[in-house]
Amino acid sequence: MNAMLQSPLHIVACMRAREKVKLVKVNGKTEYEPQGVLPIQEKNFTFELTASMMLWNGGKQREIIKCPAELQPMFGTAGEWAEGYLTAEQGKALRDWVDGAKQLDDGVQRARDSLQMACEKGMEALVAAWKALPAKVQRAIGPKGCPDDLKKSAMAFDQERAEAAAGGAELADLNASVLGGQAA
Repeated sequence: MNAMLQSPLHIVACMRAREKVKLVKVNGKTEYEPQGVLPIQEKNFTFELTASMMLWNGGKQREIIKCPAELQPMFGTAGEWAEGYLTAEQGKALRDWVDGAKQLDDGVQRARDSLQMACEKGMEALVAAWKALPAKVQRAIGPKGCPDDLKKSAMAFDQERAEAAAGGAELADLNASVLGGQAA
């Protein structure tokens, strides 16, 4: 993920998806809770993308999952469904959007990339990395402070670690249940 985020290229990622389930405790019993069709990927991958959509029915239908305002005329609004295949016109509009993008200073981009990497260590690491940047670079990256997308990413990593820690207890409970009350 970090290699993709730090790449100076625009990347289109295509993934397979499958039906996902989550183990939950209900009245002391472990049950499966359907999570719907989800891409097979690292948990926060979709969050890091600029836009994302699920293709259904051989690509004839699209479920718009995430789409920034400037791309909505091309692809649609998050939560919407679109009919028909993606077209060459949409591809050209996307290319025109990329070509018109504001170019960032290399030093500012490297600083933002380092902040993105700090997100993997959680909010505390992000705050420390932000404070370590010169004020001029901070203003270039986020005139009103550390950008919300970075904060959300750091919080998501913190949450993922907390869930993994809690999941260890759930796994021990499941193991004890399967083994007849004996922990593995």
